[in-house]
Amino acid sequence: MGVFPWWERALLHLLPGHCPLCLGRPRYGMPWCAACFAALPRNRAACLGCAEPLPDGARGLHCSRCSSAPLLMSSSSAPLVFCDEIAWLVRRFKFEGDLRAGRLLVELALAVLIESDERDWSLRFDGLLAVPSDAVRVRERGFDHADWLARRFARRVGMPLLRARRLRAAGSQRGLGRRARQRNLTDVFSLSTPPPARVLLFDDVMTTGATFEALALCCFDAGCLEVAALALARTPRSLPIRR
Repeated sequence: MGVFPWWERALLHLLPGHCPLCLGRPRYGMPWCAACFAALPRNRAACLGCAEPLPDGARGLHCSRCSSAPLLMSSSSAPLVFCDEIAWLVRRFKFEGDLRAGRLLVELALAVLIESDERDWSLRFDGLLAVPSDAVRVRERGFDHADWLARRFARRVGMPLLRARRLRAAGSQRGLGRRARQRNLTDVFSLSTPPPARVLLFDDVMTTGATFEALALCCFDAGCLEVAALALARTPRSLPIRR
């Protein structure tokens, strides 16, 4: 699987435009420049349970929270860290409806995943299940950002897209720890159809893993044998945001 289908690569050769992150000259056949791609905040050392960024020497380990209280998912991953340009792109997409920013998020995440040789989702999992958005938030924004990203990602990796429903509004999750988020998300989700045996959950940003875990519990209750989580970006425990 390449980063772009052939017809998009052809257009990028003919109409290269400018790097959307620095307005410089883009890399040949890509919409971004080499310097910006190299400087992306990659989540190289991440907790195997919740994908929280860890020190470089802690690769392949669990964070202290997951060591004492593991999440339900078999694994969690996020190729990017939610900071700097990535945080800026997420905000542009979610709160300003900038679809180009959303498209760029998906393609950057895919490029980093391919770079790290993580691309066998269609072999490991039977379907991609997006975390359903709150109906109030969808009306406020004018579109369902999670569904938009999931449809594009599923199409790019060749996975069936599964659907779930949010039964009630959970209220704001900002500022809440993992346990408080878990309590806030009890009985929030329902599956639209019986799920397959192995499901990969998907969202734009993972903060504590509580939302993923609530949806994973719903999947297990419906008969799933394995549930894992993938987010485009992971919020670090503490890291300044420049933008």
